Amino acid sequence: MTEGALDIDGGSLAATRAFSLAYLGARIILLLLLARAGRHAPAARPFIRTYLRGFGAGAALWALSIVLPAPARYVLWGASLALELAVPWQVWRSMHPSAAVSPSHIPERFGLFTIIVLGESISAVVRGLAGTQWESRAVAVAALGFGIGVCVWWIYFRHLERAIGRVKLGSGQPYMYSHIPLLVGIVVMGTGIEHAIRESGADLFREGTFGLLWNGVYLWALAGWLLHHVMHPRESRAAALRYAGTLAVLLAANLASRFLSPLSAMGLLLFCLLVLLVEEERIHRTVARRGND
Repeated sequence: MTEGALDIDGGSLAATRAFSLAYLGARIILLLLLARAGRHAPAARPFIRTYLRGFGAGAALWALSIVLPAPARYVLWGASLALELAVPWQVWRSMHPSAAVSPSHIPERFGLFTIIVLGESISAVVRGLAGTQWESRAVAVAALGFGIGVCVWWIYFRHLERAIGRVKLGSGQPYMYSHIPLLVGIVVMGTGIEHAIRESGADLFREGTFGLLWNGVYLWALAGWLLHHVMHPRESRAAALRYAGTLAVLLAANLASRFLSPLSAMGLLLFCLLVLLVEEERIHRTVARRGND
């Protein structure tokens, strides 16, 4: 786990209970705000009632988890989150087919959230350097990790730029939920980069560091294709082939880097992402030229 994060396995009963109470408090505030919105927006009351029932049940599960020991507590956390993630889908299924979210506001909000997550990943480079001696290999691995973060940022915001105000997002749920693996992948990748810097002087990565780094990249690449499919369904087949090729190259790089030093493995990963970035830029410019003709 990264410094300052809650270690679920080793966390004390008091620490997890405090986390449960804080989260439950946030959910109660949300329920109160939804109830207030229902009073002032009569047309939205049928949908708000669904949210209140679903989120209320999720909050009840979370409240019950406070009095239960591990691992039952964590099972209830997972059940509560799964229930709350399912509620918006049910709401949008019951709405009028023509109802749609703003094609500019939602991507802008998620873009801002993604910037925050990317910032945390870049800060992982700083934490990695702070936890080791500033030797040449550590600085080189940190530079490569920063380059990986830049590639991830650049590719994502080319997607975002093409999405804002130009595509129909419908209910917005597929677009929003596609960000779950993307954001998780960025966080996992950033944690892997942090550990990679600390292990820069070793002959090989530790198994845990290796898994963090590559599994984060896999999640991020999968989410990249999902976003392509949601925003540009007509181009999704070409995007699927492109990202399938990327995953195949990453898998080959994964197998090869098991036998490489941390510096070489990070360089190989950055090279793969640069190839994808160049290809995305080529396609982006081709589409732009067609739009101007």
